[in-house]
Amino acid sequence: MASLIPLLTLFSLLGQQDGPVDHFAPVDVMSPLTHILLFFPLIAAISFVYAASRFETTKDVISQSFIAIRWIVLISGFVLIVVIFFNWLM
Repeated sequence: MASLIPLLTLFSLLGQQDGPVDHFAPVDVMSPLTHILLFFPLIAAISFVYAASRFETTKDVISQSFIAIRWIVLISGFVLIVVIFFNWLM
């Protein structure tokens, strides 16, 4: 949970325009980064349930879930980099 604090601070900083940095600024709800953060647990849970329905042993379920979560993290990281880049351009 502590690792989410810098991420939320980043989201709040990306949503700001000009002026002093406010670390307690509200998160922009319409931001794509916020959607990634909100939907990541849901996607991870769906991937775990899907893996549980497909495989019989607990070891297979856990390994397939981690593979799915790793892909989600990679795709989310790529989207994060693209959004930060376009934010920087504007």
